[in-house]
Amino acid sequence: MRAIEAPANLERIRITTPWEDAQITLKEEFGMTEAEISAAGTLTDEDLSGAYETMQLCRDFENECNQAYMAGKIRGFMHLDNGQESIPALLHNAIRKTDLKHSYYRDHCHALACGVDAGAVMAELFGRDGGTCRGTGGSMHIYDMDTNFQGGWALVAEQLPYAVGAARSIRLDKHLNTGEGTAGRGFPKSRTHGLMSCMAYIYQYWYVLPGMQLRKSYH
Repeated sequence: MRAIEAPANLERIRITTPWEDAQITLKEEFGMTEAEISAAGTLTDEDLSGAYETMQLCRDFENECNQAYMAGKIRGFMHLDNGQESIPALLHNAIRKTDLKHSYYRDHCHALACGVDAGAVMAELFGRDGGTCRGTGGSMHIYDMDTNFQGGWALVAEQLPYAVGAARSIRLDKHLNTGEGTAGRGFPKSRTHGLMSCMAYIYQYWYVLPGMQLRKSYH
């Protein structure tokens, strides 16, 4: 890995992993083939315009949320995600509809990136019956079954045990060739055995998001 010095005016270094180094990680850590890596390294104009549209949607959505909140139309707690639009844009590029997604308390844009209807998310913030949780969840608890968006979680890092439990249950399902019955084993043990066996899998997934390398290759 190449050493990169941060400019003196930056508090922390930017993520600038060279594609050559990322390819090694994708091959050794994720088991991707040369063909998969080659396909992942190609970005079309459609990919770039799609990322821009997602970023614009997220920025406009959060700006509208801010205006509605200041006008007293949205009540309770609300955490916006302004300035981090690139994250949901890359997320949208990398995941599949069938993937399970767990977010945190700034979950509006993550939900949008996963394909949750923007009108349903806004209705939830307004406490309306047409919201994702029929207006009962609010800003930090967006949930959508159709897109497998497993909700935002109000406590800091609260989503991690649930994500680990979900990953654990999926691996058990594949290993034991069973259905949802094994999910009961995965969730209660997510803070112990699940953390040890699945956390690397989850963090590796987050690691490659900034590079948009898993668009067609995430398993």
